[in-house]
Amino acid sequence: MAKAHLWNEMPERGEIKSINKLVGKVNLDLSYVGRTLNLINLSPRLQAVINGKEPDGLYLKNLRNDLPFDWME
Repeated sequence: MAKAHLWNEMPERGEIKSINKLVGKVNLDLSYVGRTLNLINLSPRLQAVINGKEPDGLYLKNLRNDLPFDWME
């Protein structure tokens, strides 16, 4: 998340002019950079979970129990 916000601010600061320039500057794959930048579009609640601030009682084992076997349910 921190990288996404940092990279998103770089054009505003005049450090880069395009995503291709960013890819060259950070020496990473375009696909990775794009996926990372997309993280800033997540809802604040999902961003909090990614940052390790999930709500009390939210555990992966609980989420697994509620998944339907047939997705059409």
